[in-house]
Amino acid sequence: MFVKKLLSCLCIAVVAVSVSATTRSWRGDSNGCFSDSETVTRWSPTKNVIWKTALTNWSNATPLLLGDTVFTCAEPGTLMCLNKKDGTLLWEASYIEGEEPKPETHKVAGYTSMTPVSDGTFVYVASGYSTVACFDLNGNRQWMEQLNPSEHRWGSSGSPVLVDGKLILHIETVVTALDVATGKTLWKTSTEKRGTWGTPLAVQCGKDWAIYTTSGDFIKVDDGTRLAQKQPILPWSSPITDGSAIYLFDE
Repeated sequence: MFVKKLLSCLCIAVVAVSVSATTRSWRGDSNGCFSDSETVTRWSPTKNVIWKTALTNWSNATPLLLGDTVFTCAEPGTLMCLNKKDGTLLWEASYIEGEEPKPETHKVAGYTSMTPVSDGTFVYVASGYSTVACFDLNGNRQWMEQLNPSEHRWGSSGSPVLVDGKLILHIETVVTALDVATGKTLWKTSTEKRGTWGTPLAVQCGKDWAIYTTSGDFIKVDDGTRLAQKQPILPWSSPITDGSAIYLFDE
C-alpha cells in the first residue's frame, strides 16, 4: 500500500521547465541540478576552501550565487552581499522593521530560513516576520511589504518564488502574488493545508504558468485561480521537476 501511494506521488504531469534560466533561487534553479559542476567530496578547515568570511549572525538560508557576488542572510533579518572571488562584504541591509515583537518560531528555524531569489537585476527576500523586500544589486531597497503572519509555533521557512513577473509566497494557508516592480498584492488564494515550511514550485502547464504548493494545490500564476487541489502534500520539503513530471514525497 505504501509503495502504491508513493508511486502515485511521482506521476504528476507538467510541461516545460520550472523557472527561467536567468532566475537564481532556492536550490539554484529550484531543482538543485548542476550538470556542469565538479562535486567536492573531501574538505577540511583548509582543503578545498577558497575563502571564509564571518557573518554577523547565523542563518539557514542557502547562499544565492549571482554573477561575481554571493547573497546570503543573517538573523533576524539582514541581507548580505559578498564578493564571490574573495568573500569581502560589499554591503548589508535590513529587511525587517525592528526586532520586536518577535513572532513565534522554532529555535532551529529562526527568521531567515527563506533563500533570496533574483532575476539578475533585483534581489527579493522574505523573513519569518512575514516581511518581503526588494533590493537592487547595490543594496538600495526598492520596496518592502508586510504579509499575513505565520501563527505556527515553528514559524515559516518557505522561500519566495519568482515567475512571470510575480513574486509568490506561501505562508500558513495563504498563497500571495506580489508585483515585482512595486510589491503590490495582485492576488491571494487560500489553501486547505498549511504550506509554511516547503517552497512552492513553478511549472508551465500548456501555455499557463502555475504554482504547485507544498499543500497539494495547483494555482494559476496569472490570477490565482486554483486548477487542482488535494494533490500529494510535502510540508517539510519542496517538489522538483524534470520538465515532464513533478517529483515529491507525500507526508
